[in-house]
Amino acid sequence: YTYVPTSLDMYTTCLRDPVFWMIMKRVCNIFTVFKNMLPKYTREQFSFPGVKVEKITTDELVTFVDEYDMDISNAMYLDATEMRNKTSDMTFMARMRRLNH
Repeated sequence: YTYVPTSLDMYTTCLRDPVFWMIMKRVCNIFTVFKNMLPKYTREQFSFPGVKVEKITTDELVTFVDEYDMDISNAMYLDATEMRNKTSDMTFMARMRRLNH
């Protein structure tokens, strides 16, 4: 028994497959039918008699841009010798800036 993957198994290919979108449309339709069968909420279910919000406080959110070093050695081409050794003598790094908090 051998499992053979299909295009739907990989997110890079499934988004381009029309069958994936037909399946997703069907799932969304099933969810919509289920949602429409649920009873509607009443005003009493949403109200909280006697509850009053007096004050809301939040911490200050500070964002900043920092630099991140990422190893991209797997994306580099290996020559025949490196392929036989299954390793490279060099490590390739990429520095990227990202928003952090």
